Amino acid sequence: MNARYYALMASLSPLHLLAAFAFLDLAGRLQVLPQVLAINALFLIVANLLGARWLLRPIAGLAGDLPGHEHAARRLRRLPILSAAWAAACVVALMVTGMFVLEIPCPGCNTTTVLSVRLTTLAAFTAFCSVYIYFAVTDFTSRLRTRLFEERALTIPAGSGSLVAKLALAFVAVSVIPLSLAFLEEFALADARRAQGLDTLAGLRFDLLLTLMMSGATLVFIARTLLGPIRALRRAAEAIGLGRFDVRVAVTGDDEIGHLQGAFDAMAEGLENDAFVRETFGRCVPAPVAEAILTERGAFGPRAATCTVLVTDIEGFTTITEAIDAVRLVEALNAYFSLLAAEIERHDGIVTQFQGDAILAVFNLPLAHPDHAAQAVRAAVAIERALERHRFAGLSLPKRIGITTGEVIAGPVGAETG
Repeated sequence: MNARYYALMASLSPLHLLAAFAFLDLAGRLQVLPQVLAINALFLIVANLLGARWLLRPIAGLAGDLPGHEHAARRLRRLPILSAAWAAACVVALMVTGMFVLEIPCPGCNTTTVLSVRLTTLAAFTAFCSVYIYFAVTDFTSRLRTRLFEERALTIPAGSGSLVAKLALAFVAVSVIPLSLAFLEEFALADARRAQGLDTLAGLRFDLLLTLMMSGATLVFIARTLLGPIRALRRAAEAIGLGRFDVRVAVTGDDEIGHLQGAFDAMAEGLENDAFVRETFGRCVPAPVAEAILTERGAFGPRAATCTVLVTDIEGFTTITEAIDAVRLVEALNAYFSLLAAEIERHDGIVTQFQGDAILAVFNLPLAHPDHAAQAVRAAVAIERALERHRFAGLSLPKRIGITTGEVIAGPVGAETG
């Protein structure tokens, strides 16, 4: 990823060379191109990359290479604006050297005559380069955040950036600056352009080329910066809709979209926890009861109702436990309880208690069933028949079953803390 950052910063060099070549070609001064190459290499490659290395170095802490995770996270958040500021400084140094020291665009020209076009070119190209680097490095940090999230499960929380500010910056780059250049060429820079060997039409052609080149490159990163996270959120939302509650998205920015990504992850975690509770709770009680409790948020207050109670235990259980080892006994009980619980639930009963070798089940609570007494009897008959055909860990377990119907008081009972 470091190489990508350096490449983005160094991409100012070919952009400047293309703009300089276009201008010199229009002015018929290609013979000074070696001077342009020299100052380009000095400021936009050597100085630019030295500064880029200094800017990027603290972020190595996020990869575990250096201490200071919090400092690295702060530098990552500020990297786009710092990189844009450093790029602007390098561009200003290059253009001041080229235009005012070496006088490459117009050697021997009257300084007052060409001052307006020099300052306009300096301001416009510096602004273009700054916006371009800002969005290019924003895209880089977004990719770096994604990589850290995927490879190290490391999330850098969103900061205090503003999406509105980014959109305003993009508007300035692709609209305000080009229109301002066209206006100035027409009404303010004619004399200066003639001193440089260009007429107004040639100046407009150069501004158009500069605008298309810089705005086009900037728009690529603007689109990636703004649309990439939205597409990732859409894919994650579709996965949530398919029941994949473990899906998460990387927090890739410091603006409102970054906060939205963080909120989405929190929502997904809540949905995953809710699904886990439903799944776990559903192992302890029948699915319809679990669904009702979760739907009502546990609002099952005390109530009096007529219900049927079924009790069953193993005859001679104490003697059986003395005759076999503990492992075999537990294996037999688990198989025995599983069989009986399945038959009880199949007949709309609810197992409320396992105790020793006994089962306590109720019919008509907490879910109403008008035929609860008959269902309890059917469950008992089914248990009788099932036990006649089954042995548990090699044991035959004789049973006793009791059924009664009457008024009961039901409700959650227990200590508040457990």
